[in-house]
Amino acid sequence: MKAFAPVERFVQDVSSRKLKPGYVFVGDEAFFRRTCRDAILQHLIPEGMRQFSLYEFDLESSQIVEILDRARTPSLMANFQVFFVRGVKALYGRGKHDAEFAAIAEYLRNPNPDALLIFIADHICIPADLRRMEMTDKERYERIRETLGESFAIVEFARVEEGEAIKWLNESAALHSTKIEPDAARELVDSLGGDMMMISNELEKLMLYVG
Repeated sequence: MKAFAPVERFVQDVSSRKLKPGYVFVGDEAFFRRTCRDAILQHLIPEGMRQFSLYEFDLESSQIVEILDRARTPSLMANFQVFFVRGVKALYGRGKHDAEFAAIAEYLRNPNPDALLIFIADHICIPADLRRMEMTDKERYERIRETLGESFAIVEFARVEEGEAIKWLNESAALHSTKIEPDAARELVDSLGGDMMMISNELEKLMLYVG
């Protein structure tokens, strides 16, 4: 399925530990972001070590230099560290940001192999049909490609077409020995506007009810 492919590749990279120094999650589809985050927690960070290995930052309130310094410094408590960096939009706000991008380039000349940077650009909406993408989002995405995309791998979180969402519903229900009728699956996807996070939550409720 087209919309799921970038996420599946990322999960595969994480599970096999074939990682880039960093990734940029582009798109506002929260379901895919949760899927990638769950894969990171499952394969890279033991549950008892999360307070020492998992860090959350927001560029609206933190400086990228500070985050990179933390990523560069080996941890005494954890073998591997993951840094989720929200607020990517702040790197493209008013004023010059040459210093921030220079700091990123400097870090990548000698990245810490035991650290993973995840930049979250959820201020961009990627529709299932790219021809319908808003011009503002196109421009924002292009700027990310020309800057962070030069150094980090981009993982797209695009909206899901109705047919793909229905197929996912059927496959997910089958994994839990549950069957969803075609008309019911279509009605569920249509009523929720193709929002995969809402669809997955409603499916979970329905399976709990059936169970």
